Amino acid sequence: MTTSNPLTQALSKLSVPQDRILYYLRTRPTFDVRRSPARVGLLNETMRRRKGVKRSLDADLSVIALGPQADAVIGVGLTGKDPTGPDSPFQRVIELGGALVGLGVSFNYMNMIHVLDSRYRVHYPFQIYSDTIYAVDTIDDDGRCHAAVKHAMLNELQVHIKPSQAVHLLKPSRDTFRSLRIGDTDFFVWDLPSWERLCVAHIEQRLDAGSFPCWLTEVEAHLPVHSEGRSPWTPRGSRMRPP
Repeated sequence: MTTSNPLTQALSKLSVPQDRILYYLRTRPTFDVRRSPARVGLLNETMRRRKGVKRSLDADLSVIALGPQADAVIGVGLTGKDPTGPDSPFQRVIELGGALVGLGVSFNYMNMIHVLDSRYRVHYPFQIYSDTIYAVDTIDDDGRCHAAVKHAMLNELQVHIKPSQAVHLLKPSRDTFRSLRIGDTDFFVWDLPSWERLCVAHIEQRLDAGSFPCWLTEVEAHLPVHSEGRSPWTPRGSRMRPP
């Protein structure tokens, strides 16, 4: 997958208005992959209407894809409760060696960061998803209706998360991140496999120190502590080595 792939451009524009996901899921929505409009920008909606586009069955964070790897990105069937979990299109984009392109947006437009927070969230001292599990209905390309359940990201996470801190504090190499400013407008490219390695190393380093990643610093004050307590984290230097 290259940076010219329209999928990466569409993903880079994915942003969520405050509290939109929670409000939407509370209504028990019926999401139709054939007809429900994309509500996250003109680029996404224009791409959705193109012939041959594939679309995931996720009512909350649906992904659209076009090209030879579209089926591999979208996958088969429903994503699990976690919208950015290991079986999500977002994770598959990383595994496929994708790139994320930001076109005239802030460095904070980096929805892929939720993939990593989803992976490590049980070790954070605060919740990033709501306790409530929401029911949704999804209609696929063949007109069949599927019932599913979903977690929802807390609004405070969406408002206060700062993925741009990965640029300012982790200082990625040019192989990982490149940017260009024209006037007051930023354009940038993340190589996602390199980005994942950089950020995972940072997360684990911070967890070793009893903390959490830099992009969540402003989130902490606004999110509730885990209702069932955080899962223990074993520092890397203390882990048992295989024989």
